[in-house]
Amino acid sequence: MNFSVLMSVYKNAIASELKESLMSIENQTLKPTELVLIEDGPVPLSVQNVILNFIERCSFNVRVKKLPKNKGLGNALSVGLKLVSYELVARVDGDDICATDRFRQQIDVFKEKPDVSIVGSNVDEFIGTIDNVVGSRVVPENENEILDFARMRSPFNHPTVMFKKSVVLASGNYQSKFPLFEDYSLWVRLLDSGYIGYNIQDPLVKMRVGTGMYTRRGGVKYLRSYYRFRRGAY
Repeated sequence: MNFSVLMSVYKNAIASELKESLMSIENQTLKPTELVLIEDGPVPLSVQNVILNFIERCSFNVRVKKLPKNKGLGNALSVGLKLVSYELVARVDGDDICATDRFRQQIDVFKEKPDVSIVGSNVDEFIGTIDNVVGSRVVPENENEILDFARMRSPFNHPTVMFKKSVVLASGNYQSKFPLFEDYSLWVRLLDSGYIGYNIQDPLVKMRVGTGMYTRRGGVKYLRSYYRFRRGAY
């Protein structure tokens, strides 16, 4: 089954981490048909070199779109989603590592549950090396649990999801209205439209965490964005 991977990188991307993430895509038991990679504004030369080297050696098509200015993740993914060629789209972050059978497991769910429009999973959080797991994020499995959970917290781990392109576009695509909550905003709109989600209960992604992530998720700016999002979601 053909499917795409959608990834975005920006100026703070770290070349070694991006290389690990890209190789976790190449090492999948079920490889994608294409990777659409958005450069959200200028990126370091080291990151550009990692991308070029990966294009030369990988076994699937890679399409790179360079945006002249960084406008945030919501805008980058919105642009990227319009460029992907296939209906099923897997999100991968440029510093996370996918389990080798992630895509195969998700494709199997879409085959077994044709009414499902988005499939995510749990994640393990690590610092430094993937063996240094410091936490996990467990999300609900089935539709009713997901709907209840979504009232207060994001019901999908964004870097784990695979979704139907047509459904996301019909729900308004990624938007930039709520910075740091672009994914949660999309899930609310998608679920409110009656589309069905499912979460595999295995951790199919190792998510890199550290002090920088917690800094981004704190402070006055974060709180303002959070309250604006909550009002909009309500």
